[in-house]
Amino acid sequence: MRTHRMLEETVVLYNYIGEVDDRAAYQKTILKHSYCVLNEGTSLGSVGHSTKNTGKLYIFDEKTLAQSEDGKTRTFLPYDQWKYTDDKSGFWTLGDCGNDYFQKVGSDVKLRISGFNRKATGRKIMWHFEVNGV
Repeated sequence: MRTHRMLEETVVLYNYIGEVDDRAAYQKTILKHSYCVLNEGTSLGSVGHSTKNTGKLYIFDEKTLAQSEDGKTRTFLPYDQWKYTDDKSGFWTLGDCGNDYFQKVGSDVKLRISGFNRKATGRKIMWHFEVNGV
């Protein structure tokens, strides 16, 4: 799972940074060498249908590269520290569930982050985040 051959997906992470001109503003972070599984579908009902897209994103400590749109490296910062940082441009975070999103490059599906788990047991090469999206 941890080789570049297996981690071939690129995902855009949207961290909510507040409002600009009464509109939600997001900082985009490009996550290269990640693994993202999407389940695209719809729920049919008597009145119509609604989308039921879900997904799971795996971000590995040692293999996944986090970059800004101009290619500068970004470092993970826990959400409690990130939200009080004035200059967020060098960092990315997880933790603002409900306001943050991710989108696999090449897909039209943009998923709201509903939760995440930190997996930091076993060999360090396998440490990663598992991010749930709905």
